[in-house]
Amino acid sequence: MSKKTFRIILIFYLFVILVVSTIPGGVLPKIDIISIDKLLHIIEYFILAFLAINAIKIPSTRIIILIIIIGIAYGGFNEIWQGMVADRFVSVNDAIANGIGMVIGSIVSVKYLLMTHD
Repeated sequence: MSKKTFRIILIFYLFVILVVSTIPGGVLPKIDIISIDKLLHIIEYFILAFLAINAIKIPSTRIIILIIIIGIAYGGFNEIWQGMVADRFVSVNDAIANGIGMVIGSIVSVKYLLMTHD
């Protein structure tokens, strides 16, 4: 997939995260198992990291760290945003899971790029 395609998907995905975070809590299905909720946050931000790193032409260590920091900040902003939505709340644990997803997604992305590099 081209870098341009990754960029387009990345922008769309950022928008989707924000839109889903705006859905009132009463509308969403209730997940009673806390670990599944955190796993979903990790997967969500894993995907975000993968898209972001693959959207960069030559991701240096500095750029990867910047992507992780921006992703963690976006996850924190997203949690604050949810605090303004009906029946949703801010969760530090969700923000931590978002950060874990960014770090794991970044590591896997780098491995992927090294394996597919010509």
